Amino acid sequence: MPKHLQPIYGCWHQSFPFRLSLLAVLFLSAFPGVRAQVDLQITEMYSGQAGTDLTADWFEIKNEGDVAWVSGVDADLYYDDESASPADADLIQGITDIQPGEYVIVLITDNQAEVTQFLAVWSTVTDLSSVEVGFVDGAGLGGSGDAVNIWIGDPNASDPVDTEAYPATDANDAQSWDVETGAFSSVGNASGAIQTLIGGGDNSDVLNIASPGNQGPLVVLPGTPEVSLNEDAVSPLLGLVAESGLFVGADLGDPTDPAATIGIPFIVTDIDSPANDLTI
Repeated sequence: MPKHLQPIYGCWHQSFPFRLSLLAVLFLSAFPGVRAQVDLQITEMYSGQAGTDLTADWFEIKNEGDVAWVSGVDADLYYDDESASPADADLIQGITDIQPGEYVIVLITDNQAEVTQFLAVWSTVTDLSSVEVGFVDGAGLGGSGDAVNIWIGDPNASDPVDTEAYPATDANDAQSWDVETGAFSSVGNASGAIQTLIGGGDNSDVLNIASPGNQGPLVVLPGTPEVSLNEDAVSPLLGLVAESGLFVGADLGDPTDPAATIGIPFIVTDIDSPANDLTI
């Protein structure tokens, strides 16, 4: 008998490394959940605000798995609100893939132009250049509390892969519900929430607070041009250094100009006073 084979409990076993390999195979067979898989989780929900909305309702999805979800390769994604009705679930569009650890945003709208509006609003305060933003023509989210359900594949043949609900937003107008922190978003929270420079509501003065894509605040790069106020002029004027070749402008009367609806965002600083003490 070869020395590396010995009888034990009526069976033959090989050396220690062989036993480890066999145990690993048996473990993987007994627990298929350890295999690489897509794991999509709802991580944030925004249900709009009182009065005029700054953007469409939206929710955020993160891939907590260790393989990517890829459009056209994997089963389609679907959404419905708290009814979780397979018959009412709608196809999520505009997302190419969701890599492991990646966040994507889904606007609840039938108008893809809302994606442009969303990016125009949030890209002034956070870097969304690497964040995919899709859309779905589904039921909107309510301020009195609601839920988001998502499916991978035919909703009529499967259960939602994730469901998340949020409470009433009465005391937290224009703030998203952060599932990862279990609270309404606040500036500087663990997800890197920030607030918009422009507001919604009836008087366009209620800023939105959220953390789309968990990108944190936009970093102003060195060399970014500054617009100064000439306080010595008879009428205060905005000015730029003449040799910079820069200018401030807009296309007046152009209905396709985003500035016609969202304005021109800017950051105000003062060497003598905190920004919150200034009147614009």
